[in-house]
Amino acid sequence: MGRHILRERRRLVISRFARTACGLLLGLFGIVLAGLNQTARAQDRPIVHVSTVDQLYAAVNEPANADALVVLAPGIYNRIPRC
Repeated sequence: MGRHILRERRRLVISRFARTACGLLLGLFGIVLAGLNQTARAQDRPIVHVSTVDQLYAAVNEPANADALVVLAPGIYNRIPRC
């Protein structure tokens, strides 16, 4: 009788482990799908290319660019205080 109980306990522990592992894999799969969805959405957004600080300020402050993707040209952008 004791061995039967130990086998049953082992089966339950493995079952819980398998359930937890499946849950984690399913969650990871969901995160990957959400990331792919975000990537697809980013490709559908309008793109605004900027190469100067003034263009950057204009792009950020323009209400029409609320959902736009702002792409900076390579370089250093020193922030200029605006009053």
